[in-house]
Amino acid sequence: MDAGEVNVKLTADTSDLTASFAKARQDLNNFANQVKGSSESAGTSLFGVGTAAVMLGGLLEDLAQRALAAGRDLLSFPLNAAIAAGKAAEQFDQLAQRTGIAVDALQGLQVAMAREGLESGSLALGFRTLSGHIVGMAEGTAKSSELFRQLGISEQTVAQGTGALMSAIADRFAGMADGAEKSRFAVELFGRSGLQLIPILNQGSVGLEAAMRKAAEFGLILTKTQQKDLKVFDDSLDDLGSALKGFTAQVGAAFAPSLTSLVHFMTNAVVFAKDVFNLFADAGEKLTIRLGAMAAALSVMAQ
Repeated sequence: MDAGEVNVKLTADTSDLTASFAKARQDLNNFANQVKGSSESAGTSLFGVGTAAVMLGGLLEDLAQRALAAGRDLLSFPLNAAIAAGKAAEQFDQLAQRTGIAVDALQGLQVAMAREGLESGSLALGFRTLSGHIVGMAEGTAKSSELFRQLGISEQTVAQGTGALMSAIADRFAGMADGAEKSRFAVELFGRSGLQLIPILNQGSVGLEAAMRKAAEFGLILTKTQQKDLKVFDDSLDDLGSALKGFTAQVGAAFAPSLTSLVHFMTNAVVFAKDVFNLFADAGEKLTIRLGAMAAALSVMAQ
């Protein structure tokens, strides 16, 4: 083998070796990229899992809070319902006593009043005036008798009770044209609240009866037993409030002597602090004056 062949052979071997190293380096780079990609994918996956876990935890916490709130509302609803119903029962009972109108008759008008946006106060004032006319009719008072005569309502109808009388009045109003005469009758029958009650009376007895049936359907008309139970409950709440006020008064009376001594001590401390402050303030003012005089003297001497 001569020198040229050796040179060619070496050159060829070197090229093969170089190519082999290049291929190995490329393989290593490919492997490294695969490992890096796998690591990034794993990291992304772990991050995603962590994010999902945090979101799941927040969702579970929100569900737990909602469940607690629902449980609290479920437990408090009966109490709040009893309190509201007790107050309403007490108001209707007091209204019945003031007007002489039966409780169930007053409760039966709740739907009609709600539809017209009227409050129980208007009903109380109106029925108080009407009950006065009912008594006046029974006693033969000229004013009441003349009023019902003008409306075409007989003494027998008035004697049948509030329900029959209200139906008769409503029928008269339903057949009467709107105007000054209707307003006059409304005011004379129901006082100042009469004008507010005209929309209810304009429905006639059919409208009133339909509204009362709706009130019964909605459970707004209570039985005497229910009314009594709610009144007893409302009175027990009033007693509880009175007992709490009494307890507060007794606790206050027991601690009053000690607290009075404490208040006196604090008052004396404030007065002492004020005196100390004034003392230092006076001293500071005098010191300021003296320093000013000294500065003036030094200035004169310097001249």
